[in-house]
Amino acid sequence: MSRGMITESVLDIAKETLGKEISQKELRLMPYIFTCAIDGQNVDVRKIDNDEREIMKQWKELDWIESPVSDFKISEHFFNAVSKIMWVGYIKAEGMDME
Repeated sequence: MSRGMITESVLDIAKETLGKEISQKELRLMPYIFTCAIDGQNVDVRKIDNDEREIMKQWKELDWIESPVSDFKISEHFFNAVSKIMWVGYIKAEGMDME
């Protein structure tokens, strides 16, 4: 299966919700960011690499997240977009959806 992989469906939902295509690395970072938001935790810099730091810097510049390592905040728009992208890239990709 294509769980957590960039597919045309993932690219389409990213363009629809974020207005841009996403990379494989961005897709793989999203569940961690989502979990941090849900758990009310900051991003642990020991759990991300330099490429992921650069991605988060770009997300910050787009006003999708703030202060990921000290006082993490996420916009509702980005939270909802990440949820939809993960639905397509992880749940539907594995046939785990009930639709």
